[in-house]
Amino acid sequence: MTINTTKIIAAISSANHTFTEQVTLHYLTKSSCTACTYDPIDNESTNINCQVCNGAGFIYADSPIIIPCSLEQIKPYEQELLPTGMYDNTQVSITIDQLELLKYNIDVEDVSHFSWNGDNYRMISSKPGVLSGIVYEIDVLLEIIASGQEAIMGQESQDDDRDQSEESDLLQ
Repeated sequence: MTINTTKIIAAISSANHTFTEQVTLHYLTKSSCTACTYDPIDNESTNINCQVCNGAGFIYADSPIIIPCSLEQIKPYEQELLPTGMYDNTQVSITIDQLELLKYNIDVEDVSHFSWNGDNYRMISSKPGVLSGIVYEIDVLLEIIASGQEAIMGQESQDDDRDQSEESDLLQ
């Protein structure tokens, strides 16, 4: 009995596109600086004081790509108390069909961060789904990126709680 790998992968690909969410992959592309030129011999800009590229000779630009992904919230809206304040510990698992990645010729390992539902996420891990040596999907575990403002507000709240506790100790 032979296994028809092509039909199985096509069925999995179809299932991957059934219940999907739109996720944005933020892929950084490297391009020549618009204000100076790159010197390949010295590996730097011809103008080391260039204000646009800071003397590197090239700049990175965000190239967002919106793709459909199967998505599951692993740890929805969890917060963790760290010495520096409260941090959101939300984790999301996404499954990206390999054909979507091939369409844009990108490697998931080269994605700087992901966006979904108004939040930004960083990749914790990725694992390819393989059948008979053929990669058909990539499972990616993501963790929310806490904004600086959330961390600051968490610290202020923690400081307020500490101040109130000290005041109540003094009053007793």
